[in-house]
Amino acid sequence: QRRRLRRRLRLRVWTMAETAGFQRAFGNGPLVKVKEGVWAVEVRFILPVMPYNVFAFKRTMTVARLPDGDLALFNTARLNPEQEEEISKLGRVKHMLTLASAHGSDDPYFAAKYPEAMMWTPESLKTGTPPGVEVFHVPVGEGHADVMCFLAHLKLLITCDAVQNYPAGCSQSGGCRQGRGGDCLFPMLGFKGELTTPAMYFKETHSDRKAVKALFDDVMKLDFDTIVCGHGPPVATNAKAIWAKSISENKSFKGIQ
Repeated sequence: QRRRLRRRLRLRVWTMAETAGFQRAFGNGPLVKVKEGVWAVEVRFILPVMPYNVFAFKRTMTVARLPDGDLALFNTARLNPEQEEEISKLGRVKHMLTLASAHGSDDPYFAAKYPEAMMWTPESLKTGTPPGVEVFHVPVGEGHADVMCFLAHLKLLITCDAVQNYPAGCSQSGGCRQGRGGDCLFPMLGFKGELTTPAMYFKETHSDRKAVKALFDDVMKLDFDTIVCGHGPPVATNAKAIWAKSISENKSFKGIQ
């Protein structure tokens, strides 16, 4: 009887998961100021195919002020009303960027919430970019897309899946907790370490390791000291050195010059 009740509750939760046609917010931490002109918020996300709450994982949305003073949202993820209000007080949202093909589940919600803002996808970023944003397309396989963005005026690099950040204790950081199952499973799958590219990334995206390493080497030449990834807490200072160390120790790049 308890199992039946839990099953009914889970189904009810997922029935309620869409509000007004949009996927609901699953909770998030506070909007944190990373540096002048840059904010980030860690967001809880649950896939419908997974048991509710157990395998919840976290995504990170970045808010950046562009050279013209307007705001851009990177790696958009639906937030609680309190954080949405905080963003509205920062300024006008003019651009919204989805940086990977698997990160667009909340695009319809943001398109409706900010109808005057420009919505960018990996595909549209091939023909244009918001002002002050330089784009690098990660060489992934067919059917996949992943983008890195460099904002020179902020000395900021924003990534999505190609570079992820999992320092010790990050599953409970940012005022937003990962699911218990994820705490056990994700490190076993290689999702661990600071500013890392997990081996599973290459497997899932069918990307060429040598080509990815070459792109990383080019991006490393840019002038930045902060990295905010699509997964994990932001790295506000010394990010380039931390990332360089991670690349040198990554077994996926072993033997690649």
